[in-house]
Order: sequence, then structure tokens, then C-alpha cells
Amino acid sequence: MCLSATILNSRQAIHFCRKDKWVQQTLKAIKMIKEKKLLLYSSVGTPNWELVTALASLNEIKLKLIIPIQNDNKWDSTKKNIEHQFSLNSNLTEFIPLFYNGKNQFKEIMSKRDALIVEQADILIPVSIRSQGHKEIWKFS
Repeated sequence: MCLSATILNSRQAIHFCRKDKWVQQTLKAIKMIKEKKLLLYSSVGTPNWELVTALASLNEIKLKLIIPIQNDNKWDSTKKNIEHQFSLNSNLTEFIPLFYNGKNQFKEIMSKRDALIVEQADILIPVSIRSQGHKEIWKFS
């Protein structure tokens, strides 16, 4: 059985660059995950998750991708779009839908997604966690 990991970053600015400390540390975490041949949990929908997903694709890391989706009728096209957008290798990627109803559940489903990823990963790699951030599930004692 393959050990799994996830990289934890609080929400980040939409525009970022390689010089940003959190990006540099995320790159180091990806390198370690690849070297140790860990399975990586990630998602899409926010810059912090999409950077991890893109780096997993570029580094050919085995990936479990949690995808929040409002309408189960669009699952196949959504999955295909994400696979294309991130140049994901279907042999390395498992797509996991996280269905929700209505736009009023969006914030709730994003928190649920984060909690699911944290629960499923064997190893948590905290990179950029704001002490006053809303990621209550990421608090470490």
C-alpha cells in the first residue's frame, strides 16, 4: 500500500510567482513527495490547490483529485476538462467527485473538501498556514 500526503496552504492571492515563499516551499514539498513515491491528495478551484495539482502533473506524481461539483450530470465533462487543463495522466490520476446542491453550499463544500483531504492523507505537509485563517481543520498543536 502506498502512503499518501497532502500539502497544506491557506488561501493565497490569485496572482503569485515562483519568488513567493509559499510557492518555493510547495515546490520543495512536491520534490520530497516525488522522491518518496507518495500518493498526493489535491483539488481544484483555488490557487493553493491548483498549484499543487499542476505540479503533481508536471512531476508525474500519483494523484487523488477531489473535485467539488454542483451537478452530477456534468461529471464526465468536468473531469475531462480538468484532465485536459492540467495535462493529467489518467494512469496516475484518480478523480473523486464531491457533489453538492446549490451555490449557497459552496463555502460549506470547500471546507468539507479540505477536511476530506486532511482525513484521507497519511502525511500532512503544512507549508503556509495563517494563524488567523479560516482553516480550522488545519490547526496543529
